[in-house]
Amino acid sequence: MYSKILFLNCMAASLMIMAIHCDVTSVPNAFKPLDVNDPELNNALKKVEPQMNEKMNSTHLYRIEEIDAAQKESLDGITYKVLFSYGETECNKTDIDRIDSCKFIDHYVHCGADIQQKPNDKWKLVEFFCL
Repeated sequence: MYSKILFLNCMAASLMIMAIHCDVTSVPNAFKPLDVNDPELNNALKKVEPQMNEKMNSTHLYRIEEIDAAQKESLDGITYKVLFSYGETECNKTDIDRIDSCKFIDHYVHCGADIQQKPNDKWKLVEFFCL
């Protein structure tokens, strides 16, 4: 009985030491923090902006005001997880072609998105939520 308890304590201590001293950020293909100014990230967000606007319950367009945090995973293509401030603009949804020139009005929501690159170089909005 005591030998089992001693064995389990040794195992627990070994696992704790391994967790402290092993670099868990070096796991291959895991999500890694990404600079919010990364040009590839910003390009991907531009590509899915129409998809995000379709999900907003508004007659006005929204656009990204500021990216708060981002992560990237490279496994079977590229996947981004992004948190950002999404601002309502003065433009209607029919003005999607000129979204970059639409001015913000004073309504912002905090949103998150998972974006995935497809083999044909198209971007898909996998998940989208706003608070």
